[in-house]
Amino acid sequence: MKNRRITGKLLTTAAAMFLAALPLATGSAQAATEAAPELALTCTKSAVGSWFGTVDCINNTDRTIEFRAVATCYTESGIGAWVTLRPGEKGSSRAECNIVFDLWWQER
Repeated sequence: MKNRRITGKLLTTAAAMFLAALPLATGSAQAATEAAPELALTCTKSAVGSWFGTVDCINNTDRTIEFRAVATCYTESGIGAWVTLRPGEKGSSRAECNIVFDLWWQER
């Protein structure tokens, strides 16, 4: 009977610790979401080959923006060259690696 009480207390303690940590995890995830920069370009992405992907963007804003393609790959990341777009301009960046799993772009 003593073992059951100890196990019960351990489970209760573990559950209480988990519930106490939930607001912290939610808060940090929310803070990370709020801190993420807003992307301004209008882009399309395509993994043209299994070893490269292309991001095509247009700048519909009133300011100059740089962007580059970034690929998640099998063993490494592929990062394309920075491309500068003035308002109204279009451009492309290409990331290369062994096998492209995902493709996105970064702006600055």
